[in-house]
Amino acid sequence: MGSKTGGKDGDGGVVILLSPGRYLPDKVGTAHPTNLRMPKSRVGCAHQTTELHHHGDELRRRAERLTHKLLASASGCFGVALPVPRVRFDLRGRNAGQARITEKGDYLVRYNAHLLERHPRAFLAQTVPHETAHLVAYGLFGPRVPSHGQEWRAIMTIFGAPSERCHSYDVDGLQTRHLHRYDYCCACRIHRLTSIRHNRIQAGQTYHCRRCGQPLERTKFRSILQDPP
Repeated sequence: MGSKTGGKDGDGGVVILLSPGRYLPDKVGTAHPTNLRMPKSRVGCAHQTTELHHHGDELRRRAERLTHKLLASASGCFGVALPVPRVRFDLRGRNAGQARITEKGDYLVRYNAHLLERHPRAFLAQTVPHETAHLVAYGLFGPRVPSHGQEWRAIMTIFGAPSERCHSYDVDGLQTRHLHRYDYCCACRIHRLTSIRHNRIQAGQTYHCRRCGQPLERTKFRSILQDPP
């Protein structure tokens, strides 16, 4: 994180990012010397921890409310009843968000709480509409709709959000997982699936190629698309 002690979020509130040895302003616009040190006490540390915890909780509530609001807006715009999604904040690494349809057909959105707290304004303006638009596109056009095709871009336009495929957030210090890849084939190409999807297939789930529509099957041949060692 940067060394700033505070900044404004999307709704004009204060994003409190505490740094050791900095004096926390008690009011927006109040000037305090930055060379003053707060007393080193357990009470002060507990207060700082509580402030950060409450700040994160409020951001998560805002992201969840915005997700439901955007989905309800799309339902009214297109005249289609869309399921209310479950929202979780358990995504880690460098991915900001993920939209999924569970095996039971439920809508699920996963957000990265660390990136939400680092970049609250951009996250609420870009990532939340981005993932919600995926759910809307699935509800309107079915499972074979392109991930970032014209349907998804049109929904992003309705949401008033930029239709960018990837974020540009600062991800320094965030740990990433290195997933093993498994080769699967269809009638037209080789697919490299992560261990997560591979395990789902082993448990009975079926994935289809979006290009040819054929179910994916495990191949015994080594893919020419293997990542370099």
